[in-house]
Amino acid sequence: MKKLPLALAIGIIAASSSVNAATVYDNKGLKFKVDGDIQIQLRQRVGDDEELHVDYDDSELKFKLGYDIGSGYTAFAESHFDTGKDRDGAVESEETFVGIKNDVFKVQVGRMDYVTDDFATEKGIEEPLAESAFETGEVDGDDVILVEAKAGPVKIALSHDLGARNETDADEFSSTDLYITGKFGPVKAGFAYQDLEEDANTQSETVGVNLKAKLGPVSLAADYSEKEFDQDALTDIEVTNLSAGFKVAPTTKTHIGFTSESPEVGEDVDGWYANVVYKFPKAKKVSVFAELQDTDEDDTDVGYLVGMRVKF
Repeated sequence: MKKLPLALAIGIIAASSSVNAATVYDNKGLKFKVDGDIQIQLRQRVGDDEELHVDYDDSELKFKLGYDIGSGYTAFAESHFDTGKDRDGAVESEETFVGIKNDVFKVQVGRMDYVTDDFATEKGIEEPLAESAFETGEVDGDDVILVEAKAGPVKIALSHDLGARNETDADEFSSTDLYITGKFGPVKAGFAYQDLEEDANTQSETVGVNLKAKLGPVSLAADYSEKEFDQDALTDIEVTNLSAGFKVAPTTKTHIGFTSESPEVGEDVDGWYANVVYKFPKAKKVSVFAELQDTDEDDTDVGYLVGMRVKF
């Protein structure tokens, strides 16, 4: 491996059919990994007279570097690229950050999701409605500092977006997000909070609680979140999720779920979804799937999708 050019090594590993994340290089305290995720599906969205189309849900390549710097600490850097969103073929850097971590502590800086992005318990392949009230505002940023600490079964994660790239002379931007989770036997509970200032005229606070439980072959989950704006002219919103997952065979799992959006002004909207995912026994990171979804809004047709996902 020492004599192989790095570019050649990346090409060999990326082309392989291994079901594990590809470790390109692991020597003298340096570990370099490459992860990939491609998901393409035929989809017709929930709505009125929607058309069936090819949806490029994921086309991601992730580069991960880690250095053992001694005393139980690792310095790391990651870049995540998405090649499927831009029709002109441009490669977009979704996340790029550096950091230092050990078994109980982590700090990282760069472009990344906020910690509240992990809050929603919804298990739809695609969402008929918003995943949570947190999703109705910013969910990632370019100027983020993230700190995470573990204490027994409890994990505390805090992220702050300085918002410098979003600011103009007339606007201000920042987001502070907190997500606390605790795992107690088969039950995992979480609390999330976000203080978001999108601009000088749009400030909000969002809070949420979630609960997950795994009982043999059955997984149950629920969450509730609400966003309140400081401005009376903007509409507060509550989002509730309920979901259940069932392993119907060693290779097959199905989920059903219910989502409700309740704005302070206007009509409530309820949605549901049901999906099934099959993983190939000899290559569990290759899967095919199908999903139905709908809402109770007027003049909408049922949405559906079928697709395939390949990871390494």
